Amino acid sequence: MPFSKPSPDWEGIGIAPDIGVATSQAFNATIVQALHDLSKLHPENIAGHQWLLEDELAKEKPVSVDLSQLKMYTSNYGPRKLYIENRQLYYHRDEDLPYALSPTKTLFRFVDTDDIRIMFIPENGTVK
Repeated sequence: MPFSKPSPDWEGIGIAPDIGVATSQAFNATIVQALHDLSKLHPENIAGHQWLLEDELAKEKPVSVDLSQLKMYTSNYGPRKLYIENRQLYYHRDEDLPYALSPTKTLFRFVDTDDIRIMFIPENGTVK
C-alpha cells in the first residue's frame, strides 16, 4: 500500500504488470520467469532449473504425442512395463501402482510426482 497518493492516480486503472499475460496464465508465467531469473543468478543450478522449467512450459503449452509414437514406447523393460490405456501412456513396476506419464519437450514426467522422468532414445526404428 502506498503511503502517499501516486501520480498519476491509480484509482480505477491500476498499474501495468511486468509480464503481460491473461489472468489464467499469470501464476505459470510468474514461475517460468522466476526460473529464468534463477538460472541467470545461479548458473551452477541450471540443470535443476531446466528440469522444473520444462514442466512449467508443458503446462503452459501442452506437448502432444501421436498415438503411433506412444505405441513405440510400449514394452516390458525388465520389471517395468509401459502400456497405453485410453490414449494415455502408463508406467508400471512390479507391485507398485501404475503412473500416468505426461510428455514435456524432451522427457515424459510422472503425473503424480515431479522427481522422476523418463527419456526414450529412438535408434533404428526402436526405442531404448
